[in-house]
Amino acid sequence: MHFALRTREFGQTIVIEPDGLSVEAFRQVAASLGVSGYETVQCGVWSKKDSLRFFINDAHPASNFTGGTVEYSESELSAYRTVEVPVRTLDDIVASLGLNRVDLVSITTNGAEEEILKGMSQTMAAGLRYISLARTEEGYVELLRGYGYKFLAHDDRGFTFASE
Repeated sequence: MHFALRTREFGQTIVIEPDGLSVEAFRQVAASLGVSGYETVQCGVWSKKDSLRFFINDAHPASNFTGGTVEYSESELSAYRTVEVPVRTLDDIVASLGLNRVDLVSITTNGAEEEILKGMSQTMAAGLRYISLARTEEGYVELLRGYGYKFLAHDDRGFTFASE
């Protein structure tokens, strides 16, 4: 929502969300705030086209994750519902929307960051200036350096990198 509020006068925000309930919640909040200039795409993002199991906690949507990316006990998993979700690469989504260039990609996925980055090489090559990653894993500085991005800043929510 933050980016949709900031870009509405000079750009467009694309929200990619695998859970239909979260997509609808975003739309309702955006409508209540008078936010326009955004588009929602309901699917997951991954390194290739596939179908993956997502674990969704309706009480705490920020804790949702893709199967195999987080280690939880059976007790912890009982708070989540599971759904099979189609996943695509970010490159495919960007191309299907007819976008020539993307300025910023913000990834908040609880452990799927590396897989998502593998599926956005064309987006990076087309001039992606900034990548923002939520604070969920270690080694982001080295990982993004391998993609040609340098560490720019961090805060309590995550890290921002700029193309070199």
